[in-house]
Amino acid sequence: MSKDHLPHKGWTADRVRAHLQNAIYLEMWTVPLYLTAAYSLDVPANEKTHRPEFAPTPTKQDGSPDFDKFTQKDYNQYAFNNILSVAIQEMLHVELAGNLLNAVRSPDDSTPVTFTGSGADPQPPFSAPRYDSAPACLKDDVLPNGVTLRLGKFDENQALLFQWVEAEQPLPPPPYDIEEWHEYYNSIGHFYTSLMYGMKACWAELYPSGGRAQDPYQRDDWESGARQAGARLLKMIFNQPTLPPLQSSAGAGADALDSTRYQNFSIKIYGAPDEALVRAEAAMMATMVQGEGAGKKKDIPHKFQPTGDPSDDIEVALDKVSHLERFHVLVKLAAEGKFTYVQPVENPAPKPFLTALNQSYSAFLTSLNSAFCNQGDMSIAAMAGLGNRVLQAWQNNVTAPEMFQWVDSSAFIDKTGAKGFHACQGLDPAGTSDCAFGFYHTCAGANMCKGQGGCGALISNTEQPPVDWKPGTNDCQGKGHCGIPIPALQCFVDENNKGQSVWEYARTLINQPTNTPQPNDLRTALTGTGGECGQSK
Repeated sequence: MSKDHLPHKGWTADRVRAHLQNAIYLEMWTVPLYLTAAYSLDVPANEKTHRPEFAPTPTKQDGSPDFDKFTQKDYNQYAFNNILSVAIQEMLHVELAGNLLNAVRSPDDSTPVTFTGSGADPQPPFSAPRYDSAPACLKDDVLPNGVTLRLGKFDENQALLFQWVEAEQPLPPPPYDIEEWHEYYNSIGHFYTSLMYGMKACWAELYPSGGRAQDPYQRDDWESGARQAGARLLKMIFNQPTLPPLQSSAGAGADALDSTRYQNFSIKIYGAPDEALVRAEAAMMATMVQGEGAGKKKDIPHKFQPTGDPSDDIEVALDKVSHLERFHVLVKLAAEGKFTYVQPVENPAPKPFLTALNQSYSAFLTSLNSAFCNQGDMSIAAMAGLGNRVLQAWQNNVTAPEMFQWVDSSAFIDKTGAKGFHACQGLDPAGTSDCAFGFYHTCAGANMCKGQGGCGALISNTEQPPVDWKPGTNDCQGKGHCGIPIPALQCFVDENNKGQSVWEYARTLINQPTNTPQPNDLRTALTGTGGECGQSK
């Protein structure tokens, strides 16, 4: 039957759009679950990024894990590799769902995508993720006996929870029709199967009859990152220097990637209606075959593998195997007690690190709102920086239920810039503050509002900041050069000031000495976002 004559089965254009917002919420909901678990594992930190990174573990000739040769370190690394790669793919799926919703937005709604919601008490799926209950659209999905929905370290409960998230449950008995519109579902896989049908059945009402040109409300940040010359997606995000060069059918190196490798994964939906529908189906299918819609299938079709190549020595993305299959293996290892965990530092200080994580996470969600409203980029580096803050939260005895809580930033937002929000201790006008007064975030470009800069430097590497700029004077949301608070060892990474201490530079601009005040515990413990100086200032 032609897509033009598919019975609607209860679907309407508005119901498709509502489900696409549900999809955005679902994908974002999984990310903190995975990040909290991954960074709870005792895995050596990379010297440059100060957080665990992907690394090889013993494998057999067929590429499967050789558990007989695993050390304790290998078990932790193997679990970390799998969990973090799933989290990364979920963020890729967030981009796909956001693009789909913006592609079919109604004429009177320029950008319906939201990660934070609005109003005094926004509720899912129009708000930041919460973990006291499953997402509303999964109301009919029942947790396995003895499994608790929670954020937590990667133990047997979390392994079983992740298996449940990724599993496709048996269909309800007839007359249940998986293609019909349903308000609730018993698995994410069924949710996507139903949504795929509804999208096709309502495409003529959803998508402009005259087509759509590529528009700024859709993102391709993940695809662009994967195509960067000389670097694969994960290398670009996580600064992993030891990956083998990517080979493609068109030749060696990332520059030679043929367009078909990625067109079915991270994709904008545009063009004439028929062409756009092909793109939309491919985007949704990529999400399904990698994750929650894979069902019993173990292997992911090659065209939906974002970085995998048969010649790779290290399948660092682990993207040839579905999410569910990975968790089947990890459930067994967790039940056998194979994993060890991050230990607290000598004098843990939970409160400042909890603040740093939760404000940074909230700033990241707000930056996603901006990205899909054509106000900025989808900050890949800011997501990577959350890994540092999760690790430091674990190291400082922050409890898992406290992590990834939404923090209202409204008190920190001053569109005039008159309040002088600043990024670090000693960068207030008097030069005497003990801590940052801006809303915390992890990386350049994720600042909440104008006036939250550290040294006045623009995020762009091509623009020299005016010499009279002062801390707290960046001119717009998303243009801050540094994260907040500025780590004690943070240095510039752009060519204008490369290797110079950001804090010293800012102190000089406000005519304050650069040897006082001494960095507080939070600044000392936080790690730099890309560049570090040789000694603490």
